[in-house]
Amino acid sequence: MSNYKRIIPVLLYDNGVLVKTIRFNERIYIGDPLTAVRIFSEKEVDEVVLLDISQNSFFSKPDYDFLKRCHRSFRKFVNCCKY
Repeated sequence: MSNYKRIIPVLLYDNGVLVKTIRFNERIYIGDPLTAVRIFSEKEVDEVVLLDISQNSFFSKPDYDFLKRCHRSFRKFVNCCKY
């Protein structure tokens, strides 16, 4: 086993935008999620985790179109989980 350290950024996605939260209450807009995925791809991270924290996300299906766009933006293979 190697001592290779993996870099895995976790992005919070809320109703189409990337946000930063303070204890998941106050949400601050920080940018476009596709742009962030592209930037992390250029930095050659190992994986990107997208967490949908929208209010209605518990009972709704994942936004597969958005995940496909992220997949195309990422240079490496992205394994999309299916619910």
